[in-house]
Amino acid sequence: MGRERGDGRVWRAWRGLGWALPAALAAACAVNPATGAREFNMVSEGQEIAMGQQGGQSVRQSQALLPDSAMQAYVARIGQRIARASERPQLPWRFTTLDDPIINAFAMPGGEIFFTRGILTHFNSEAEFAAVMGHEIGHVTARHTARAMSRQQLAGLGLGLGALLSQDVAQMAGALQQGLGLLFLKFGRGDESQADELGFRYMVAQRYDPDAMADVFAMLSRVSGGGRRLPEWQSTHPDPENRERVTRARIDSAFRGRPRADLAEGRNEYLRRLDGMVYGENPRQGFFRGAQFLHPELAFSLTFPDGWQLQNGEDAVVAGEPQGAAVVQLQLDQGTPEEAARRFLGQQGVQVGQTGTLRAGIGTGVSATFGAQGQQGAMEGMAMWVAWNGRTFRVMGLSGAGGLSRFGAAFEATMRSLSPVRDRAVLDIQPHRVDIVTVPRAMTAEAFLQAFPSSVAAEKVLLVNNWLPGQQLAAGSLAKRIVQGRAGR
Repeated sequence: MGRERGDGRVWRAWRGLGWALPAALAAACAVNPATGAREFNMVSEGQEIAMGQQGGQSVRQSQALLPDSAMQAYVARIGQRIARASERPQLPWRFTTLDDPIINAFAMPGGEIFFTRGILTHFNSEAEFAAVMGHEIGHVTARHTARAMSRQQLAGLGLGLGALLSQDVAQMAGALQQGLGLLFLKFGRGDESQADELGFRYMVAQRYDPDAMADVFAMLSRVSGGGRRLPEWQSTHPDPENRERVTRARIDSAFRGRPRADLAEGRNEYLRRLDGMVYGENPRQGFFRGAQFLHPELAFSLTFPDGWQLQNGEDAVVAGEPQGAAVVQLQLDQGTPEEAARRFLGQQGVQVGQTGTLRAGIGTGVSATFGAQGQQGAMEGMAMWVAWNGRTFRVMGLSGAGGLSRFGAAFEATMRSLSPVRDRAVLDIQPHRVDIVTVPRAMTAEAFLQAFPSSVAAEKVLLVNNWLPGQQLAAGSLAKRIVQGRAGR
């Protein structure tokens, strides 16, 4: 939970659905620029770009960005290099790294590409990074992202964000989409395989060693999950082991009898860029223990309903009911609790229900129930505003019509759980960081683990280095260990 920024909406309602029939018929005759196939597509390139830029802006507003300008510039530089090798170099490509520990990369239409800190820490060379960059660019050039994003926006959510009169309630509906993980586009296996093929083509065109793509799939096949949600590349993409085999066969076919000595790997240069980067969750920004959220910097905790899907965003902490029927959000508000409540309840489109006070662990707050009209129908909500350490906190629950009778008790219990944190172990907690060290002599991976202890389990160190048990390490090579509390980025 970071500073309050932007309107926080993940998606806005997609306008302009009423395209003219002649335009649709013309689009039906379009040739896909990357594949050469004729395909029916209702989205023009201009609409594709606008749709992606709108989505990209919402991601940057609602998600924390990696606070490392040098790494952001590096990601953008490699992205532009790979994009130049594609069939659509003229797109307004933009590359952003999110301060998120999950292993993920995703693309939006028109050239918006996102990487997470989590996937960057698991790469071991620039060529591996370029392989995934090429894959994501392939989704854009083949227009997979335009089709997937338009499907999601057309489907929408029952809460109906975008047509709401209340901007704050619209923000809540957007937060529900974020909390349920709908931000990340899903593709079919055929699209994923096609993006692999295009990514291979692009990285080879820029003289990167394609063995790195097979290495990435080898790493992904060993990722077991963990964390607050499954790694995107493992949970929705084709089997990484199969993709590794296909890639190695593609390499054999493309380079049979051809020299490969001039292909770049960029291992040491890439690893040095990771030195000091946060590994895993950054607890200083708040962290979960089961359903409980704790924030060391702001010294508070909040317990969400059991089994709900959790998301710690840039300006809000969100819990979504698994079936998408309700959401609870915590964020900072402006002014006193009384001022913030009056401002919200006085908005056009908000029908005020019962008002009063509610006792939470950090003090007594102002509370209210309310209704609002959404695109798909009426909604009901409950909110509490309470002051703590010079800040005003707002906890709000939102559901569809009749939802307060079903979720009101869960909303209230969450609000009452807002409590101070005084445990020094929580207040002083520090993140794990990547520490790049030089292997002093030839040794096994197990010997490295003994010589250079890490603050996380040995299995995670093996994974982040993409080592197998018993792997031999060369003297003078660079390797990662994970330490806690070291100053860094």
